[in-house]
Parts: sequence; structure tokens; C-alpha cells
Amino acid sequence: MSPLIKKIAIKFGLFLTAFSITSTFAIYVFNESWFISPWLLVFNIFAIITIAIFGVNQFKKGNGGFATFRESFSVFILPIIFQIVVLFGFNLLFYNVVDTELNGRNAKRQFELFMQEPDDNKDDMKKAFKLTSDEEVESFYLEQYEAAKTAKGQLIGQAIWFIFFSILGLVVAAVTKKNRPEFD
Repeated sequence: MSPLIKKIAIKFGLFLTAFSITSTFAIYVFNESWFISPWLLVFNIFAIITIAIFGVNQFKKGNGGFATFRESFSVFILPIIFQIVVLFGFNLLFYNVVDTELNGRNAKRQFELFMQEPDDNKDDMKKAFKLTSDEEVESFYLEQYEAAKTAKGQLIGQAIWFIFFSILGLVVAAVTKKNRPEFD
């Protein structure tokens, strides 16, 4: 791995991590209900992708305008891996030490949103998870949110994000790669 790739991976990995931790604390301080907002999730995904693409572009500039597929993918995914590793520890600390009740409150908010759904949607969800009553649905949400704060739950969640961003990284690498000319 080239020193330029390492430098950019660390720089953008720190930036992505700072962004994620800062946004988590901002949501926690200003409005906890944003933790379950799908729009905020979409915003965070686009922000992470944008920051990682800036890293690929910075690498290309520092490498004379060229980047192989492997280099582009590495520069995209390494900062995200850095972020995932740090956030694993941060999330365990945040949800198990700082505020152990936060996941329960988020589960209740999610259940309240579920209760606002049309009856057809609620019935479909109950059938999909083999639940028969609203109380079972509420218990289901609480169990899911409580499981997410464990080390196993965090590993599963971070693995899903890694797979998601790896697939995006392959697409970004295919689009941004520019090999050096074979004949000068």
C-alpha cells in the first residue's frame, strides 16, 4: 500500500469518524427522535459516500490524475473500515455506559410510528414477523433495539454497513479509475 493511500485513509477515516460521532452527539442533545428518522439515515449515507469520494479524488490529484481500480477501491473503503472499527467501540460505550436507556426510548418511538401506520401495513408487518397483537409488536421492537446494543448486535450491524459500502466502493472504483497510458 502506497504512503499516499495510507495518508488519505487515515485523514478521511478520522474525518468520517468525527462526522459520525459529532452527529450522534448532536442528535442526542437536540432531538433524540431523529435517531429513528429515515431521512437522517439517508443524509448520513450520502455524507459518508461524498466524503469517501472526495478521498478518491484527492488520491487521484496526488497521483498525477491516475488511480487503478484497486487504488480507487482501497482509498474509498479504508476510511470507512477505520470509521466502522472506531464506531464499534464508540457505540458499545455510548449505548451501554453513557445512556443505557436510549435504545429502549428509541424502540418506543419506533413502536409509536408503527401504531400510526394504516391497519393494512400493520397487519402485513405482523404477518411477516408472525406477531398477533400490538403488545407483541412492541416487545419485538424492544428486543431488536436491545439486541442492537450488544457486542454481537454491533458486529452484525457494522458488518452489514461494511458489505453495503463495499458494494458502493466497487461501483465508485469502476467509475473513478483511470489507468496510466501503456505507451508513453
